[in-house]
Amino acid sequence: MQLVAVRRAQAKDSPTHPLLSREGLIQAQMVAKALAEQFPTAVHLLTSPSVRAIQTATLIGDRMGLVPEEFAPIDEVVPPPEADREEWLRSAYPRCIGAFREIVNHHEGAVIAVTHRRVLSAYLALFWDFENPREAWVRAIARRTGWELDVPPASITVMDVNGEGRPTILRVGDVSHLES
Repeated sequence: MQLVAVRRAQAKDSPTHPLLSREGLIQAQMVAKALAEQFPTAVHLLTSPSVRAIQTATLIGDRMGLVPEEFAPIDEVVPPPEADREEWLRSAYPRCIGAFREIVNHHEGAVIAVTHRRVLSAYLALFWDFENPREAWVRAIARRTGWELDVPPASITVMDVNGEGRPTILRVGDVSHLES
């Protein structure tokens, strides 16, 4: 199977407006065009339940003839203000990893998943050869230091996953479709 992870397009810079910005809408249309050209046989389109991810997925779905399916485990990772940030992130990490494992274990063909930077970072941390990927991810986000994958909005990350569930990373954070 092929897992195609898309970071949702750029949102407005306001917590009270969780919508895509004008530029984000253009990015979403451009990523939709690229996905339709590169993965015309995609069979599923999963999306985080956040509004901006749904907006991105809807534009992709319209272009590709797919109906976006909300998949809560790939939703944003944002610790509540009152939480112990590191402890909360440690508890969120298994959700992120489990989400991608569930996708690759229960789907065949090409699956597009519209998600968020931190969720994708958690999954990719497994392949970056950290001694303890979970702790590296938690420290990077909680302390805003060290490693954290920063894939751009509307970027495409592609992984081939063999029959044993082992992924091969083909592209990470590709934005070549936004350069035209």
